[in-house]
Amino acid sequence: MAVVVNETRNVVTRLDKVNGSIARHELKIADLGTDLAKSVADSLLAASKAAGLATAVVTAHVTDCPLHARMNSVENYVTGKLATTASNSHWMNRLWPMIYAACGILFYLLLMNATQILDAIHLKHSG
Repeated sequence: MAVVVNETRNVVTRLDKVNGSIARHELKIADLGTDLAKSVADSLLAASKAAGLATAVVTAHVTDCPLHARMNSVENYVTGKLATTASNSHWMNRLWPMIYAACGILFYLLLMNATQILDAIHLKHSG
């Protein structure tokens, strides 16, 4: 029994050492993750600042342009056309199933009455 207790204490001691080592590694990994997140955030912030500067330069160029009023009318025309196209496609998306059904019914009627249609064509041309 004494041997088992002694071995158990040794195992607990080894586990404490390993757990301490794991805890140090986990802290180191957490610090590295924090550093990585900070560097990514800094680089994203720098990229967004550069993009904002580029956007400001383009915006200033567009607003200072002598043809700005004409460009606004062109932009309004394009926006209106896009809205009309979107509205038309919305209605066409609703109508296509009915169009397909009507075409199917017409095709079915043609097939069902094909002999009468062919006879009528034959009589017209032979006559």
